Amino acid sequence: MLKIRLSRTGKKNSPSFRIVVTEHYKPVKAGFIEHIGFYNPRSKQFQIDKEKLEVWMKKGATPSTTVNNLLVREKIFAKDKVVKITRVPKKKEEDKKEDKPKATDKKEETKAEIKEESVSAKPSPDKEKAEDKKPKEKEVKEKIEEKKPEVDKK
Repeated sequence: MLKIRLSRTGKKNSPSFRIVVTEHYKPVKAGFIEHIGFYNPRSKQFQIDKEKLEVWMKKGATPSTTVNNLLVREKIFAKDKVVKITRVPKKKEEDKKEDKPKATDKKEETKAEIKEESVSAKPSPDKEKAEDKKPKEKEVKEKIEEKKPEVDKK
C-alpha cells in the first residue's frame, strides 16, 4: 500500500520535511519512490506538485493524517481534517478505583492519625504524675503484704 507522507530533513532544531510517496511498511528515513513536495513548519511554507499528487492518488496512494491536514489547510483537498488516533496506555485496576487513596496520601493519613492518637492519649503533666504514682504505690503495697505473712509466721 502506498502512502504519501512526510520525511524529515534539515538541521538539528530546524526541521523541514519532504512530501514523499513510499510503501507504508518502510521506515520514514528509508528510500522513497518519488519526492512530490516540501513543508517547512517554521516558516509555514508548503509546496506540492498537484499533478504528481493526483497521479499517485489515482494509483491508490493514501495521504498520512498530517499530509491530509496540510492538503485541507491549503485547500487542495475538499475533505475534512483528520484527527490523529494515538494509543492511550491502559490504566491499572488500582488507578481506576477512586476510593483508594494514593500511596503518599496513605502515609500522610497515618502520620496524622498517629499524631492525633498521641495527643489524645497523653494526659496533662499533672495527671501523668498522679497516675505514675498510683501503680507504684499499689506494687509496693502488694510486695509489703506478701512479705508480712512470711514475717508473722515466724
